[in-house]
Amino acid sequence: DVVLDGKTGFLCAPQSAEALASAIKRFLLLSDTEREKMGELGRAFVHANFDEKLILAQYKETIGKVIG
Repeated sequence: DVVLDGKTGFLCAPQSAEALASAIKRFLLLSDTEREKMGELGRAFVHANFDEKLILAQYKETIGKVIG
């Protein structure tokens, strides 16, 4: 849920050395500018979706629903 394939990183099949090697190769073939952009997009995505305040608010909301 954290990686947007091709935008914030590259996904690969779990427990597949071949898939991992392919994803690493794709990353290495990016230009410095493309790598920097990917990093910036990744940071912005995580900040927008996984910020501590957002997560705590979701926990509080869920706990409130459970407690009633």
